[in-house]
Amino acid sequence: MELQESDAREIVAEISKLLGIKLNIMNSRGFIIASSDERRVGSFHAGAYEIIEKSLDGLEIRDGESWEGAFPGQNFPIRVKGHIIGVVGITGAADETRKYGSIIRKMTEILVSGKAREEAQQNRQKELSRFLADWLNSEADIITNDLVRRGRDFGIDITAPRRIVALYIDPDVSGRTGEAEKKVITDILQFDPGSRCFNSANYLVAVLDDFSDERIAREFSAVLEKSGLRGNRIFAGIAPAEYDYLLIHRAYQYAKRALTASRKRSSSNIVFYDDLGIELVCDAVPVQKKVEFLHKLFRNSDTGKMAEFVRMLKIFYNSNGSLKVASAELNLHPNTLQYRLNRVQKSTGCNPRNYKDALLFQTALLFYDELYQRY
Repeated sequence: MELQESDAREIVAEISKLLGIKLNIMNSRGFIIASSDERRVGSFHAGAYEIIEKSLDGLEIRDGESWEGAFPGQNFPIRVKGHIIGVVGITGAADETRKYGSIIRKMTEILVSGKAREEAQQNRQKELSRFLADWLNSEADIITNDLVRRGRDFGIDITAPRRIVALYIDPDVSGRTGEAEKKVITDILQFDPGSRCFNSANYLVAVLDDFSDERIAREFSAVLEKSGLRGNRIFAGIAPAEYDYLLIHRAYQYAKRALTASRKRSSSNIVFYDDLGIELVCDAVPVQKKVEFLHKLFRNSDTGKMAEFVRMLKIFYNSNGSLKVASAELNLHPNTLQYRLNRVQKSTGCNPRNYKDALLFQTALLFYDELYQRY
């Protein structure tokens, strides 16, 4: 292990503030990397080098003694797992600093060991994230016994049935996606302690045990609700259960496609891949073709009128074509809604209440959300 300058600076600041003493930390080559006196940073400390070279338990430097780059005071090795990784020095008259020797040495080693554990945990998490990404992105012919073994090293049996969930945390809402992500992972672990999560590009991926659709929907509804109370908006795409571990890549792609559909809706949402219909076809249509389709269908409407028609049609179709239900939500008389639907037919040449034309309008609504709504 090598002492990091940032960690050394933090340790010097904490101990100096607590005890009101002048402190230096030297690396394994004897150079000062953190000091209460910033002018000394970068200079060689011969006393520290002596401790490292001879594996001394300490070195007291008195007034009048000449050690390059060193001032009077106490110097002690910083040992982690029996190895000297640096030296801590207390600047001041030897008699005055001697009383701080053992406590400074112990405090420094505790803090350094804590930093080492934290670094090890971070490295372990990075390794886990790399493994999960390798696993979920592997085609069947790439999933080998070595990958199975790597999974077991992390306590994961990749041959077991899994549910894959892809989540997107909207940064426009809180701007604190890192903090929100940690809380979402904590929420997921509460109902599935064996789950594994990792960040992929700009979304979060959760690998879960084989829960039923009902359990998944219930638990993730709670996750989204908690996130909403914290001021975050989250979207989730859920793949079907995958029982063939060689096809986990397929489940991962399904979760991402479901997430894409989820993000095209105006509020936090959970979408199951099995519930997707026309969205799967729409994803394959180029953006320019979507724009062309909308402008052709609403050719006689300006931007404002198109938005008005879209809002009304969404509510109408979400009400299963019921004039009574839709008019109540729009706060209109049913006859008024019928009149406005007739205006849509007159403007577009298509009847929203006709089965064939309704398919055109519902496709247009999907395109409109993707092109003009903010997610």
